[in-house]
Amino acid sequence: MLLYRDSRDIAERLFEVVARNLPVERIDYYARLDDGAILTLSQETRYSGFTVDPRPEVAASLGKTRTQWLAAHRLDPAMADHVLFGDAFCTHPGKGSVQVVTLPLFSPQDDVMQAAALIHIGTSAFGAREYAERIRSAVERHAFEIDSGHRLAVTVSLGAAMRHQYELLDALIRRADGALYRAKKTGRNRVELAD
Repeated sequence: MLLYRDSRDIAERLFEVVARNLPVERIDYYARLDDGAILTLSQETRYSGFTVDPRPEVAASLGKTRTQWLAAHRLDPAMADHVLFGDAFCTHPGKGSVQVVTLPLFSPQDDVMQAAALIHIGTSAFGAREYAERIRSAVERHAFEIDSGHRLAVTVSLGAAMRHQYELLDALIRRADGALYRAKKTGRNRVELAD
């Protein structure tokens, strides 16, 4: 029971910390045990630590060396939509408009992946609005010190745009800029989403 409570508490706290900064929908954890079984901590199992079959790509990655993991991302056609960031983590599309960030945890002794965290980041327009609203609210709550003893209250208007498939960066920036001007024109200190 102690292990269950500890793993659940740690998982829920980590979710809270990450969710303060990103529009996270869920975090799943997988760890390879000494007997080869894979411990799964997920919202579906209430982070209780069941040894259930994980997603096939996770099961295939656990136990690989860092070199093998990197090579699989570069050479395996099934991972063509994965984007590597150095040798630290990768991102790939999830269900719907979710982006999944995979954080592999390699053993320092033999450089073998022993565990992985999959962070599912929502990229829906609702998630973008919520994230932009958190930024706007944080700026509004913070009083900036400009001179000793003098504080300045600041607000910010934000325009947010979700990238359409195959949309060029210039077009995305123009849509976000249009949303920003709408936010300023309709009252300032607010968030507007692009169409």
